[in-house]
Amino acid sequence: MENPCTGEFVEISGEGYGVLQEMVTPSGTYLYNFHFRSFGTGVGSEGNKYIYRFTDNTQFNSEDPADEATVFTNTFEWQVISQTSDDNFVVNQEIHVSPGTVQFHTVSTECRG
Repeated sequence: MENPCTGEFVEISGEGYGVLQEMVTPSGTYLYNFHFRSFGTGVGSEGNKYIYRFTDNTQFNSEDPADEATVFTNTFEWQVISQTSDDNFVVNQEIHVSPGTVQFHTVSTECRG
């Protein structure tokens, strides 16, 4: 991805973990807790080094019956921190979760200085 502060291309690599918990109330409402954690490093095309760490907890409800597929979409903001004098930036990323599939899409990046 491109550092929006400098135009430098930054290759990011890391790991992410997600847990989706489903609970059903006596009234039939489905309550979901989604916990996501990600961390990693990056190296820019000009040799600058970056790190990122991200944790998010999201809760949502659904009236879907148990035999229907539940789909969840949310946007997360995570910071990419420069390990040099370069500026830090933020990545806004959308996650889309459906049965058997998790997809990430970068929506935008923003310079934070």
